[in-house]
Amino acid sequence: MNPADTDQAPTGTMTRETLLDLMGPVDEAVREWPRKSGRATRNRVLDAVRARGLSYQSWDEATWAEVSLTAGPARLHIAALGHRLGGYHRLHHTAGINQLHRLADLAFGPEATAPALRAVEETLSSWQTSPHLLEWQVGNAVLDALLSAGTPRLEDLTDTLVRQLVADHSQHTVLRIDTIHEFIHDAHGPRHH
Repeated sequence: MNPADTDQAPTGTMTRETLLDLMGPVDEAVREWPRKSGRATRNRVLDAVRARGLSYQSWDEATWAEVSLTAGPARLHIAALGHRLGGYHRLHHTAGINQLHRLADLAFGPEATAPALRAVEETLSSWQTSPHLLEWQVGNAVLDALLSAGTPRLEDLTDTLVRQLVADHSQHTVLRIDTIHEFIHDAHGPRHH
């Protein structure tokens, strides 16, 4: 029985054929990565499959995030697999990953996002935008959009996605400001000006 067909990982000992069927897509995805990190990531996925008794093909975004959060040095690699194999393009948010350049390199290939980042940088530089802003904030915003769209290409971004990302960012900013305000209020009491 092929675990990919049933979304269930076999219990007990897996035959070599079953293991190859299950892990073939993972092996293909990690082939471009350094051997040591690819193997460690593959083993983490296999361990999580065995521990859950459920094939990674049936994991939801929360499961990919949980496996990523507990993967130590393989954290970004697991998130990249969730992005590539699971189709969870917002997994970096769910898993709290902020190393977006490294994640994008793992998800799309080394420097696949460089043309998009260069194009944005050139445009904003022509508008005399601060180089510091370009390097960090704008770069991360562009990478967030590209990862969320599942593409390294700017031209593949949609208005709908960009509007949703802006709305999400605005909501998170308001939540952070509200949390800071509550903290200040709780720590120092109400301030009247």
